[in-house]
Amino acid sequence: MTYWPKSIVPQRLAAGLAIAFAIGATALPAAAQNLVTNGTFQITGGSQSFRFGNTLSWGTVSNGESLSGWTISSPTGWNWGLVFTPGSANAVYDNNGHTVTLYNQSNSGNGFNMKSPAGGNFVAIDAGQGYGGETLSQTVSGLVTGKSYQLSFAWAAAQESDGTGTTTQGFQVSLGNSTQATPTASIGQAGFSGWFNQTFTFVATGASELLSFVTDNNNSAVPPLTLLANVSLTQLASGSGSQSNPVPEPASLLVFSMGIAGLAAVRRRKVRRTS
Repeated sequence: MTYWPKSIVPQRLAAGLAIAFAIGATALPAAAQNLVTNGTFQITGGSQSFRFGNTLSWGTVSNGESLSGWTISSPTGWNWGLVFTPGSANAVYDNNGHTVTLYNQSNSGNGFNMKSPAGGNFVAIDAGQGYGGETLSQTVSGLVTGKSYQLSFAWAAAQESDGTGTTTQGFQVSLGNSTQATPTASIGQAGFSGWFNQTFTFVATGASELLSFVTDNNNSAVPPLTLLANVSLTQLASGSGSQSNPVPEPASLLVFSMGIAGLAAVRRRKVRRTS
């Protein structure tokens, strides 16, 4: 039987540990890539909450801000939305200094702290009757035809501070030609629904497809606003309902187990030598 010198055993053990941890590291899953551009609605060129898009009669905000990655539209041409930075209840509406304010915990006690669930920015999209259903959209690339993708986002129903009456709000969400709907949230005067975390699964039919969020357009009370935050689209593992590569594959687990077994053998040799 071969015995290693005492000075060799610790070296072999350390080397074995390094190999095992290296194998383990390669077996761990990589974070799934978010294919959505600017899913957290970061502002380009400025820091204030502001209106983006165009309208028929009011001027745009010209302080250099823009919301990269997204476009907004409606059948009537009243194409506008608001991006809010954390804690700000007011968004600059035009070059004349007009602002839009949402009912929140300060002016109505409804508990809304003017932050997304993750504490960051969110957008507010008009869902009022007569505005044609605002659509916030972007073209997503890097898809694989036939593969399943998980779309996750947070949304809420809110109301502008001069709005009156109860509202019902939600989103119709599409990827390509496939459309799914969130539940409908109902809020009273000056209300806030709280944030909902929503997840949908879509199957890609092409390498690039239009992702769109269309607001509910069945409100008699105006102006209601539907909020959106934390948008993410990631590929799912084949045949599963979880994110791509959620756990190490069996083959990787086997190699990792072999590394651990090798360490155990080194340890046994050391024990036999010293006994």
